[in-house]
Amino acid sequence: MPVLVVNGDIDMQTPLSGARRVAAAFPNSVLLVVPNAGHVALPVSECAARIEFAFLADPVLPDGDACLDQAVPE
Repeated sequence: MPVLVVNGDIDMQTPLSGARRVAAAFPNSVLLVVPNAGHVALPVSECAARIEFAFLADPVLPDGDACLDQAVPE
């Protein structure tokens, strides 16, 4: 079963180190890091939202760095 772990790079509730441990616990997983996002990355990043909804519709794992080059809205 594929597992998509989404984490904002400035998440203070679940630091990136914790998200990395979670992803490492699942052999078929990808950690999607969302720049300039806290604990809830979906409203901050259209890229993360597209990837999350696409994954729910068809659980194909994306590249973990898929949103790193996306601009963050002001």
